[in-house]
Amino acid sequence: PSVPPTRTATPDELLALLINAYNAYTIQSIVETLDASHPRGVKSIRDIPGVFSRETHRIGGYSLSLDNLEHGLIRPLFKDPRTHFVVNCASLSCAPLPLEALTGGNLESQLEYAARRTLSSPDYVRIKGDRLLVTKLLDWYGADFVAEGYRGAEKSLPRYIRKYASEEVSRFIDAARGDPPYDFMEYDWSLNRATGIRLQDASPSL
Repeated sequence: PSVPPTRTATPDELLALLINAYNAYTIQSIVETLDASHPRGVKSIRDIPGVFSRETHRIGGYSLSLDNLEHGLIRPLFKDPRTHFVVNCASLSCAPLPLEALTGGNLESQLEYAARRTLSSPDYVRIKGDRLLVTKLLDWYGADFVAEGYRGAEKSLPRYIRKYASEEVSRFIDAARGDPPYDFMEYDWSLNRATGIRLQDASPSL
């Protein structure tokens, strides 16, 4: 299934809609676990049976799953690796959940801000000894950051990270001529109760 674009919807508006829908339905999936048997909800989104695969979310007249949204629509149709920093799976190791909805008119600055906010943080990229330690997101979806045809793709993951990294990490990557060795962090699937980030404050110049 797919979401049919309206005559007036721009690609940025459609992408913003799909990302917002993913995040909203993820939150709804968590909230729905709050009942008498689970008064505090679940400890991890993975404790919810079929949470990513069940096709129960109504969008554009279709019943879709979270996997349909992310892997069937957002990733293959829009080919923008920055979406991995705004699509949130409600886990501690996810990129921070945006505090407001994405909009078509501000999407570019919102995606840039989210990419910089994530890849410049030691929670997602840091130096460990003679290697980079990188978020597991870039292991699972690494092809999106280096594949021809994907927006802003680079020849390697460190070269992509370099565009958004902290000054310390940028110097480390430069010293290795753009390609230092790297490992991936362990992924914490514990439920994310953090406050997230406010993308509306993002500067268009980022």
